[in-house]
Amino acid sequence: MSSPDYVQVGSSCISERRAIDTIEGREPPPFLSYGETVSMTARRLDGFAPFGTIRNKIARG
Repeated sequence: MSSPDYVQVGSSCISERRAIDTIEGREPPPFLSYGETVSMTARRLDGFAPFGTIRNKIARG
């Protein structure tokens, strides 16, 4: 795990969160489905996003 205090601070990635759910006996929530969109924005401490927002739509190969 990225932090032993993950309950308070959260997880660093989806796979880590799913692993924690499995270890703790919970059914992990559904993962991404076709047609859903994932977006990410990396920001510096001053709030500037040097790469803008990255958006990806889940599609069949």
